[in-house]
Amino acid sequence: MPKIKLKTALGFSVGDVGGNLYFSMMGFILIYYLTEHRGLTGTLAGSAMMIGKIWDAITDPIVSSISDRTNSKYGRRRPFIFWGALLLGISVVLMFSMPQFSSQFITFLVATILFCTLSTAYTLVNIPYASLQPELTDDYNEKTKITGMRMGFAILGTLLAVMARPIAEFFGLENGGWTKMAIIMGSIMLVSSWVTVFTVKEKPTKRLKKQKGVLISYKEAFTNREFLLALFPWTLFVTAVTIIQGSFLYFFKYIFNNEGLFEISLFGLIIISLLSLPLWVKISKKISKGKCYMLGMGFFAASLLISYFLYPFTGYIFPVIILIISGVGFSTHYIMPHSIIPDIVELDYIRTEIRREGVYYSIWNFVMKLGQAFAGLLIGLTLDIIGFVPPINNEAVLQSDFTLKGIGFLCGPIPFILILTGLFILNKYPIDLNYYKNHINRKDRLNA
Repeated sequence: MPKIKLKTALGFSVGDVGGNLYFSMMGFILIYYLTEHRGLTGTLAGSAMMIGKIWDAITDPIVSSISDRTNSKYGRRRPFIFWGALLLGISVVLMFSMPQFSSQFITFLVATILFCTLSTAYTLVNIPYASLQPELTDDYNEKTKITGMRMGFAILGTLLAVMARPIAEFFGLENGGWTKMAIIMGSIMLVSSWVTVFTVKEKPTKRLKKQKGVLISYKEAFTNREFLLALFPWTLFVTAVTIIQGSFLYFFKYIFNNEGLFEISLFGLIIISLLSLPLWVKISKKISKGKCYMLGMGFFAASLLISYFLYPFTGYIFPVIILIISGVGFSTHYIMPHSIIPDIVELDYIRTEIRREGVYYSIWNFVMKLGQAFAGLLIGLTLDIIGFVPPINNEAVLQSDFTLKGIGFLCGPIPFILILTGLFILNKYPIDLNYYKNHINRKDRLNA
């Protein structure tokens, strides 16, 4: 397959601005928004997030199956992205325009329904969007290049997500600030997705071999050893990162008494991650993508643990510096999994002659969202167990030492253990350049 045209590569990559903006924004501020500004307990806020994520996970295989089998003049994926992006933009605004009800149950019910709607919209965009990537090229290194470009825009989306709370604060948190912020962010999600719709052309569906039955397709994916050895570490890493995202704002607000450090630290981490992307693209050409992912996430996990043990003695300066530097390793969480999964999909196509991007990406996202659901519930339950007291009349409450220690534990040892477990599994992942080429050459010999 020829190299990807710059217009196609850019058009595709821009689409991840909105996707990662949504993904990161929900991780950074949703539980905080529901507990601190809509008065829910940690358990109810975490439960609303968990239910929404489980619903999100359930809709993934449905959307993937339909998009894999769609046959339209606009392609298999782009119609879903177009309409899903419109629903996503509207749903974000509704989510952050919730009234503050007098009843916790009503607040929980409304939050759950809105988040389920928002999650459905995200699925309509994200699954078809991710499924486009393997169709753009079958070259092992080209996949990493386009992933690097895509993740550059994804990191831009994360940077925008970091600014969500300050933007809402600028407009006045309880004076329509959350709604105005959501209008800005929802518009960015909509426009970036539509850029992909109007710049990327899909392959004609008539050239593709007929799909197998849904159950057979999913069974075969779940028996693909290469896929499982990437899937489980990815799920553990995402769970760890979601716990960090949801806990850090509490960490900076209640332990360091400085919410602004949250945005400063994340901004620094993300900028370092962005600058490190070309480094990991080059390293991946020397060693396997799996080894790159292990090195990066190992460095990131070690940094978290060091910060956890340092902060009681050094204050915020050294932990913040270490957290920012850890972006060098965290950069691999952006680029490597999204470069690994297209390789797995391409090898599956070589073996079966069936394009099943939707099947693999739906499973990939399904387990990821289950991990996020578990992380959200764990954060909420932990906040209640450690005795966290939500603000009263929007005024922060002094928390106990036990509560502060519990918040610190959420940000250090728990994600460290999850990442370490993922590293042990990822060490068995077999696909490197030689492995990939050998399978392609074997297929070519059989067809000769």
